[in-house]
Amino acid sequence: MTVYVSQQPVTNNRGWVPNLAPAMEYGKLKFVFPGGTHPYQTPNKSLSEAVDVLRKFDPEQDYLLWPNTGDPASMWACIMALVLLGVRSASYLYWQPEYRDKPGHYIPVEYSLKEHYHGTE
Repeated sequence: MTVYVSQQPVTNNRGWVPNLAPAMEYGKLKFVFPGGTHPYQTPNKSLSEAVDVLRKFDPEQDYLLWPNTGDPASMWACIMALVLLGVRSASYLYWQPEYRDKPGHYIPVEYSLKEHYHGTE
């Protein structure tokens, strides 16, 4: 099981960096784009890079994660790459903040194109 993190987090100007340790409950972390890069500036190149990294993505056991920091285009490139690779469903890790006595944690959310896809497989 692998958690594909769209972009490696870097410390922001307030000294904050997300703690991704709770995501490791779902698999080892693999960063699609390095921190500090701007995939929106080179969309076609970024899409090719995402395809290369996500080529082994297994929708039955892997997850995508946007770390709530960095360039959101990193996640857009990941989603488009999975579509290009023929992936018809994917699970994303959604951060659920601390609530009452339960600490913050990730929950998997599956999105599927299977019911909506009308092309040939």
